[in-house]
Amino acid sequence: SVGDAFDCDVNGDNEYDAETERFYYVSRYFDTQSVAFNDDYAVLIYYNNVSDGLPSNSTTYQYHSEYNNHDGSNVGKLELPTTTQWPNVSLYKTTRQLLTKDGNTSFEYSGTVNLTSNNDFSGYAGRFLIYQELDYGCDPEDLTSCLFFTENIGFSDYGNAGYWIDTPNLNNYDVWGVNHTERLSTNYSKKTGQYGVRPVIEVPLSDISY
Repeated sequence: SVGDAFDCDVNGDNEYDAETERFYYVSRYFDTQSVAFNDDYAVLIYYNNVSDGLPSNSTTYQYHSEYNNHDGSNVGKLELPTTTQWPNVSLYKTTRQLLTKDGNTSFEYSGTVNLTSNNDFSGYAGRFLIYQELDYGCDPEDLTSCLFFTENIGFSDYGNAGYWIDTPNLNNYDVWGVNHTERLSTNYSKKTGQYGVRPVIEVPLSDISY
């Protein structure tokens, strides 16, 4: 069920460490090429934001170095855990199509904006969450029934107010993110000092014991 907690041996040391390897079930895997859910894989989100692949609730990063929401992240993505750090998990597809909230590959904003089909996570063991997965079993406008999404963000002693997801708003520069106000909100793609990076992993359902 959405929100179920799992300890995942992502670093391959044969230990299930609840302190650093806690994940929450989000949805079935959403294939952005076929624009459909794949019932053989589960998407699990990490309990914390990360910096250089390690848990961090005080670091924030730009999504992109420019006002650009249609090519994927080129800054925040670099903080995701690598396949060396988390060798025990891998992405079902390392290259993904960006989609709007409505599942479209383009939108109109002073002309047609085409979203990249080469959103590349090669070398990484995790990726960004997307709207379709968040919307699978939770209300993106009211996450009070899915508070696992906002764990370790938005408190007075934490530096971040949320984390980016890989879903552009319908302009050239805004990207959606999970906010500490327990809902989705948008920020400029090159906004600093507000949003961090939170990885999701993809796990075959056959590998999950519950």
